[in-house]
Amino acid sequence: MSPKGGPAGFVAVLDDHRLAIPDMSGNNRLDSMRNIVSDGAVALLFMVPGTDETMRVNGRATISTDQAVLDRCPIDGMDAKVAIVVEVTTAFIHCAKALRRGGIWHPERWPDTSDMATPACMLNDHIGLGDVYLSEQALEASYAKTTWAMGGDSPAELHRDGRAD
Repeated sequence: MSPKGGPAGFVAVLDDHRLAIPDMSGNNRLDSMRNIVSDGAVALLFMVPGTDETMRVNGRATISTDQAVLDRCPIDGMDAKVAIVVEVTTAFIHCAKALRRGGIWHPERWPDTSDMATPACMLNDHIGLGDVYLSEQALEASYAKTTWAMGGDSPAELHRDGRAD
């Protein structure tokens, strides 16, 4: 699956063996949904800021529009339209060594990025928009508008044969 994130508790524990992850607005690609429909195997890595240990979860995922599941997945008063339900097969705490070595939660250990291209510059070069400033403005406007928007406006994008567009 692609990266997912949200406020504390955004992943709902449905029961002792199932989790539900609300589908949030993303980059308008259906890669995760395609993978779930075609294979179903997922591996999740839960990271909590300030905590070096991570939780690893492996399982089988399905896409759900079941209202009882969706009712368990609101974020900031917004109702989920689609959720990814994971039937957990294994779950375990993963040691903190890699995050401690990388200093991921310690800004004083972060590398200097002042000489790196900005994401807007990379996007601009990738799709040839021609103006990095306009790319930066477009990215920020998109983040402001859609960071907390629920995805799944069109569940019909999943064909009856189980494949996504």
